[in-house]
Amino acid sequence: MNELSDSTFRNSYIIRKCEEILGICVDSSTIEFVERGVMNFVYRVRTAKGTVYFKQALKQAKCHQQIGSDLASVPPSRIRFERKVIDKICDRLPKETEVPHVLSYDCENNILVLTDVANDGVLLENALLNGDFNAESAVNVGKFIGTCHRSTYNKGNVIRDSREQDRMHWSLMLNMRTKAIKTGRISIRVDKELTSLFDDVIENHSYDILVNLDYCPKNIFQRKDGSIGVIDFELASGTGDPAYDIGFLIGHYFIFSTLCGVPPTSLQAIKLIMKSYLDAIGPIRFEGMLGRIMKYAGAVLLYRILGSSPASYIPKERYRELLPKACVLVTGEFNNISEVAEVLKESQP
Repeated sequence: MNELSDSTFRNSYIIRKCEEILGICVDSSTIEFVERGVMNFVYRVRTAKGTVYFKQALKQAKCHQQIGSDLASVPPSRIRFERKVIDKICDRLPKETEVPHVLSYDCENNILVLTDVANDGVLLENALLNGDFNAESAVNVGKFIGTCHRSTYNKGNVIRDSREQDRMHWSLMLNMRTKAIKTGRISIRVDKELTSLFDDVIENHSYDILVNLDYCPKNIFQRKDGSIGVIDFELASGTGDPAYDIGFLIGHYFIFSTLCGVPPTSLQAIKLIMKSYLDAIGPIRFEGMLGRIMKYAGAVLLYRILGSSPASYIPKERYRELLPKACVLVTGEFNNISEVAEVLKESQP
């Protein structure tokens, strides 16, 4: 396997692939790095026929302070899994959503060539950091996740090489973001709740359904026309709890709400995500989903502070504001989002 970190290989490879795929010549000066050296190398090339991305999964995730051991163990074949997920969902998308098209897959070097879905938009993470809790993008994100869940539920999708491998991967990801979080300095009850959540979900709520497991705002583009682009499907599984995907996303909304001090706007966005998600999945209902969504949301707050992938955008002096909210979400039982809002107000430090 040749790595894109090698400039000689990178330049010749990208120039050759652009000629093969797009039928145009590009200059090495147009090659820009987006991410390199942790789990993947990602390079962007702006061409006369549009922007394309070259994404390479490394043989082994390199040591980094913001990557957990479970993520580090995800094999390089994750790039093949990402391709499979895109193939399964690309024809099932709401018209307001776009995912990359796979232009090329090189199994020998673990490289995908993907189309651009940003369309001059901004990362949702950056928008939320600026206090922009856009209602239209919230609706579209919820609709997209719900559509993916509805269209894949009980369809026998296998993303890895077997159903058992999907289950094992799902268990690893769930463990890393629930009971593996070291919260002992906060509350023994929180530790027990996270362990209980893991055990209950593995036993009772691991459905035959396509779950992304990484609906983080850094993987979603908010575009000027209100539509969205979604990237990064390499951690997906054909087995899991659909509540996890929604909880993982809105947990980040709670974080940015606290950091930006705009809870009414962010709460409205969370309500819109939930409503559009439920509308999109239609008659399918999963037992105890709301409670698990909120527990996952709380677990995300803890994961981004105390877990193996802390968020660099959270100043340590803000932890004291987020930790009480996380504990309330993990230990509470909620009937609706408004009730969540009232309890979170009471958890101010």
